[in-house]
Amino acid sequence: MRENNVKKIWAAGGAVVNGWLGIPSSVAAENMAQAGWDSLTVDLQHGLVDYQTAIGMMQAVCTTATMPLCRVQWNEPGIIMKMLDAGALVDLSRKRERGRLFNGSPPSPSSPGRASRS
Repeated sequence: MRENNVKKIWAAGGAVVNGWLGIPSSVAAENMAQAGWDSLTVDLQHGLVDYQTAIGMMQAVCTTATMPLCRVQWNEPGIIMKMLDAGALVDLSRKRERGRLFNGSPPSPSSPGRASRS
């Protein structure tokens, strides 16, 4: 099992530098992973990335020490379990009270009175 560098950095009090993958391309994902990001998020919620493409993108990221994360379309167990099986850490929370799969992760920043999107 690979080391979870995201949790390791957070445990040391550091900040994780995360990149965003919205272009449905394993080549683009591999190029980003080779750039040395701490983590890369495959975004299935917005844009054109579907499950099949996401698998190839995560395989490309996993050729490096970069941790693959995944933003799923909705808080639906089927796709969440598929992405976890594929090796991604999955952020399924839209609100703090729904919790996170990232045990011990810092909460997302928010501003009182400001509308927020997922």
